[in-house]
Amino acid sequence: MTILNTDISKFSFAESVSSSNGKTSGSKVAGALVVTSGCFSFIMSSVAAIAKDPNAIALAGIAAGVITAGLVMFGYSKKRDTLGKSDEESNTNINIKQE
Repeated sequence: MTILNTDISKFSFAESVSSSNGKTSGSKVAGALVVTSGCFSFIMSSVAAIAKDPNAIALAGIAAGVITAGLVMFGYSKKRDTLGKSDEESNTNINIKQE
């Protein structure tokens, strides 16, 4: 599955958590779950801030950190998909000069 073969008119959770070879990626699934729970925690800390809870700002900061950790896990597998490929298969070309 490449970017060129993706149909953007439809959203598929299964496609978004699959690697380039079509297998389900554990780090993408875990990242999606962590981001979802972090967003829920951030919404709950916002409700707590409206209710004048003194710890709401700290909870919002922790929730932002959880969201960041989930995004790192989700993005790690995207980077890992391109590491073992040749220059023709990969989107990035790195030129290393040997002297």
